[in-house]
Amino acid sequence: MNAPAFLWLILLPALFSALAYLVGRLVRASALWYLPYATALVGLLAAWLPFSMAAAQLTSGASLEYQYGSVSLHMDALSLLLTALTLGLGTLVVLYSGPYLRSEEHTSELQSQFRI
Repeated sequence: MNAPAFLWLILLPALFSALAYLVGRLVRASALWYLPYATALVGLLAAWLPFSMAAAQLTSGASLEYQYGSVSLHMDALSLLLTALTLGLGTLVVLYSGPYLRSEEHTSELQSQFRI
């Protein structure tokens, strides 16, 4: 598949979010609480690579466009700024949510018992 770098900015987070969810559902042991957390963090860190490639292409003057059938995607400077904000905030949220999620490991079981 000959996809431009900015298309991977859409695909990588989508794939890794599903993978982090599945890992979280499969790993219920409290000793392995960090696996879904690590999966989400790896997915976000992996998304920084196509972001830097797209930024380099955009600053060099290349046109970042992708068309598949009637769907047309175009990345400009504003798209790059919003992508940087989204990736930056998402990475910070994942980094700081790890200790919080560890303390909330049995919340869903308690909610189902008390019908909250």
